[in-house]
Amino acid sequence: MTDKKNTAKETADAVRFRQETRGDEKPQNEEYTPEEKDLSYVDREDRLSIGKIIKYIAIGLMVLMFAVLFYRIFAQKKDYSDYFVWTADAVAAYEEKKELTAWIQNMSSYQLTLARDENNIPTDTLTFTYYPYSDPDPNEKGEDFEACFMVSKPMYIEETKEFLITFRVNRTAGDHLKKHYSLDHSPAGDVYRFSLSDGAVRYTDYDYITFSENNYYYYRLVFHNVDYHYVTGYQNIKQTDITALDLSVYYLYKFNENSPIDSITVANSYCPIERYDIDDALPAVKTPDLKASPVWNEDED
Repeated sequence: MTDKKNTAKETADAVRFRQETRGDEKPQNEEYTPEEKDLSYVDREDRLSIGKIIKYIAIGLMVLMFAVLFYRIFAQKKDYSDYFVWTADAVAAYEEKKELTAWIQNMSSYQLTLARDENNIPTDTLTFTYYPYSDPDPNEKGEDFEACFMVSKPMYIEETKEFLITFRVNRTAGDHLKKHYSLDHSPAGDVYRFSLSDGAVRYTDYDYITFSENNYYYYRLVFHNVDYHYVTGYQNIKQTDITALDLSVYYLYKFNENSPIDSITVANSYCPIERYDIDDALPAVKTPDLKASPVWNEDED
C-alpha cells in the first residue's frame, strides 16, 4: 500500500514539475485535479509545438539573412587583383630574367600638398578621390550605368610595360544597355570593349580573358606598352609628376571613340604600391583562352 502511495505521489510530482517548468503552473499551494492535469498537459504540448515551430522559423530566417549578407560581402570584395595573366611577352620576359617586377597599386583617396608658405601652411594642394564604380554623378556621362561596373586595384609589370586591371559587370548592366541604345534585348557576356588613357596617350591594344562568378561577369584586361611610372617620393612633388589612368568602356556593337558609356579612373601614380610575388603565378605558361582586343576602327559608330 505504501508503495502505491509513493508511486502516485511521484507521478503527481512529476506532472507538476513538467507543468511548472513550462510556465503555466497554478498559484502556489493550489492543487490540480486529475482532469486539469491531463487537459493542461495536452494543451501545453500543443502550444509548445506551435511555439517551437515559430521559433525555429525565426532562427532559420535569421541564419539565412546573415548567410546572404556574408555571401554578398564576400562576392563584392573579390577583385581578382592577384589574378596574373601570362601573355606571350610576359612568358618571354620571365624566361629571360627568371623574375618579373610586378606591382599592385592600392588605390585610395588622398590630399597631396604641393606647396607651403613660410609658416608651413599648405598653399597649394591636390585632392584625389577614388571611386572604383561607374560614375554616380547624374550630371556626367555614364549616368545610365551608375554602379553597373567596378574596377579593381591595378597591376603593372615593369619589364613588359603591361597594365592589368579587372573590370566587373553587374548583371543589371544589360538592361541599362538595352535602354541606352533602344535595343530589342538585354546584351550579356562579352559585349564590351575598352581603352586606357593618361590624358595624352590612348592605349587600345590589349589581351583579355572573361569568366562569370557570383552573378557577375569579369574581364581581366592586359594593356600593352603602357608608359606608366609610380611616384615613390613625397618631397617636391609637382602636379605634373602625377599620372592618372582612365578606363573608357564601350558597347561592342555601338562603338564611338568619343562616346564611351562610362569612364572610370583605375590608377594614379601617387597612390601606394606593393610588390607582387610572381612566384604565386608560376609556372610561366601562356594563359589559355586569351583573347585579343577588337580591331580599333575610328570610323565605327
